[in-house]
Amino acid sequence: MLSLGGSAVVGFAVGNAEQLGWLDKVAPKGVTTLTLIMVSGVVEMHKRFPDDAFAARVAKAKQVTILNTWIPNLELHGRLASFRARGAVMRELDEFEDGLIERFRNHPVLRGAADLPLEDLQTVLLQRRFLSLASTMAYDLAIDLLTDEQSLRIARVIIREEYPGNTSPGSTPWRREDMKADILALGVPREALVRSRKTLATSACIDTTMELIATAGESKHADVELLTILRFWGEVLVSVEYGELWRRIGPMLGDKSVFYYPHHVHDAKSRPLAAASPLSLTHSGQLGLRLVQLIDSHEARQRFRDTEQAVVAIKSAFYDQFTLAS
Repeated sequence: MLSLGGSAVVGFAVGNAEQLGWLDKVAPKGVTTLTLIMVSGVVEMHKRFPDDAFAARVAKAKQVTILNTWIPNLELHGRLASFRARGAVMRELDEFEDGLIERFRNHPVLRGAADLPLEDLQTVLLQRRFLSLASTMAYDLAIDLLTDEQSLRIARVIIREEYPGNTSPGSTPWRREDMKADILALGVPREALVRSRKTLATSACIDTTMELIATAGESKHADVELLTILRFWGEVLVSVEYGELWRRIGPMLGDKSVFYYPHHVHDAKSRPLAAASPLSLTHSGQLGLRLVQLIDSHEARQRFRDTEQAVVAIKSAFYDQFTLAS
């Protein structure tokens, strides 16, 4: 019986012989040679096959080759075909989503953000502040309506990050205070912030968002729709907004920004849905991974598309008020 060390040596030698083509030369005619990979120890035991990590790697790979695999009760070729098909579906959804993102980014107000007069920029940010204040309410409502426990855990973690400073409660500003700090740093007088009120268009945007969340909770695919709203309305498009506005804000705040630039970075769609990974550190990435796992039918995919279109319509209507006023 070979020791573990001997097994490793034999495995290494056989692997090299296969790479050099020697096995084919020494094998009798008509005999197919197989490469035997011998493992010298157990690295980690899993209670289940790591579908998520495997799917992410398969989705990104140009070619997948299975040399020889034996895992009890695992038919890997069938899983591979399933994951490849799923990856193709996710790439279609990515293409659809990226088109919506570009359409939103090209809204006249966002496209022309770099040239906004300071007074107009301040007006946009004061109204945008009300949407930001409503974001925690949106998460609260969605958490009430979600049924998937993993989705709930992700949403809870995200909302709690809005209130940092657990080690010294009350001593750390929450995220909306950071927003106020950036707004004041951009020259908005405190009196103007105090006197600011939601316009009818801003109020309608908030009300329509809450209605969209409430209606999603009644759907057969409630978790898919709710996660789509949280990710697209609350994270991905927020990053797009702040990214475009940063072209005007950046030269004024630079590295002193404590709200707009950090949110532009942290909320961004950092990787496509087809390459969703448990290693993602962004909010959109964490929500996206679970969303990919829940989108398991044609109907679920259609609800994803319809929900994202509704979100873009709501966000665009908010910025329309500034084009109409100009």
